[in-house]
Amino acid sequence: MMGGGIFGLLFIGLLFYFFFMNFHQSNNNWSQHYKYKSGNEESLETLKMRFANGEINEEEYIRKKSIIQEESFATNLDSKAL
Repeated sequence: MMGGGIFGLLFIGLLFYFFFMNFHQSNNNWSQHYKYKSGNEESLETLKMRFANGEINEEEYIRKKSIIQEESFATNLDSKAL
């Protein structure tokens, strides 16, 4: 008979448990920290940060935001046409 008995099965079960919990947590961390963002989303975030830091004024922020959103709209139309 095998030498481990119930303790061997318990040990193997714990290994599987920790493996799957670690895998699950690593997938959650990846999806939260490395989400794919389109170029327009990144541009809007950069623009918001520049406005918040006082690098640009409100008028420039609004003007650039509308340009980025128009580009996003045009890109969406082009991709739907394909």
